[in-house]
Amino acid sequence: MYLMKEFHPEETEYQVVKQCVSLHYKDVFGASVQPQPDFFICLTKLDGKAPGYSCLGITTGDKRTLFSEHYINTDLSKQYGVDRGQIVEIGSFCSFSSNGYGKYILSLALSHLSLHKYQLVIMTATPHVRKILQTLKVYYTDMGVANYNRVPDLNVNWGSYYDNDPRVVVFPLRDNNIFHVGESGALIEGYHAVRNIY
Repeated sequence: MYLMKEFHPEETEYQVVKQCVSLHYKDVFGASVQPQPDFFICLTKLDGKAPGYSCLGITTGDKRTLFSEHYINTDLSKQYGVDRGQIVEIGSFCSFSSNGYGKYILSLALSHLSLHKYQLVIMTATPHVRKILQTLKVYYTDMGVANYNRVPDLNVNWGSYYDNDPRVVVFPLRDNNIFHVGESGALIEGYHAVRNIY
């Protein structure tokens, strides 16, 4: 059994997850990044300890321009007719094993976000992440290449990340069939208790 758990900046576990994400990007891309999402969502054991099996970062659009928005020339709020507070960015997407945990945490997170009334997701997605989205039958709009020259802080070392064809994808939560995960889990004290990975 597994838990889907949120970790917020005021929690010690947030720093644990942040460090693990940084190490993951270092190992995979040779990058030196320090993610600062509003909170992390992780798939953990029943003890709820960070970082768990996989994680992703969530940032809402009501307080700032989202990182992935720097790559595009589109006003998402106007184009999709949603308030800034209903737009959410998924980033810092990491799986710490090769057993399908990344796919599962993404599926759970999308359902979780939809239940909390978010309407639009933006991501910077490599081919591997885009394939996961396609496997989950998430119908996204490809907004174009994530150009390194448009990164807000060019002093950050991204290693080989931008050699891996990252692209900006956007999708409305209401148009995607993402509610099936509730069939195998129950919301318990803010967590999803998940019986199976499939």
